[in-house]
Amino acid sequence: MGQQQLLLLVLSTVIVGLATVAGIQAFSENQQQATQDALVQRAISIGSDVLSAHNEPSQFGGGGSHQRSK
Repeated sequence: MGQQQLLLLVLSTVIVGLATVAGIQAFSENQQQATQDALVQRAISIGSDVLSAHNEPSQFGGGGSHQRSK
């Protein structure tokens, strides 16, 4: 092989390696954000369920939405 071909081979190997590392890092960051978003969504869902149970009449098994006086 000529010197120019070896240089192109090394250069392409380095570029592919850098692109692979960048792709793995971007995937990892996206996965962390997706996990955080899922946890926030679950917390909102639980809060919504609690609020709807509180507002449900006690005859239907809910909290009856009793107001507390201060």
